Amino acid sequence: MLVREITQTDNQSVKKLIQSSLKKLGFDKPGTAYYDPELNDLYTFYKTRNKAMYWVVEEEGKIVGGVGIAPFKDNICELQKLYVSPEIQGKGLA
Repeated sequence: MLVREITQTDNQSVKKLIQSSLKKLGFDKPGTAYYDPELNDLYTFYKTRNKAMYWVVEEEGKIVGGVGIAPFKDNICELQKLYVSPEIQGKGLA
């Protein structure tokens, strides 16, 4: 298992992971990350924000998880878009 920064070529895999996770839970509704337009290019979204970053988890060449951080206020940041596929849940990653 490899944790690394997101790359441009990861965008569609991360989008698919997020949307399939939300759909499985019944959260594929307007107002959720399912419809977030930034999902089309998370790489650029995080690269163009000061002190923001997104990491992916890769296993055997497949994206199986991801998480972002971004400034919230003062010296506080927030976790964003933390998703892991069912096959790695329970392995202590998230």
